[in-house]
Amino acid sequence: MSQSAVTPYRLGVDVGGTFTDLLLINETSGETFSAKVPSTPAD
Repeated sequence: MSQSAVTPYRLGVDVGGTFTDLLLINETSGETFSAKVPSTPAD
């Protein structure tokens, strides 16, 4: 059986206001990914 490496990530979410912000951080490399989406559905 082969062993696979596990990469630790940290996830931050801000759900206040009209947008929801997401931030994903790769704790090994420091690389970040972000997204912003409306908090309320479209009419």
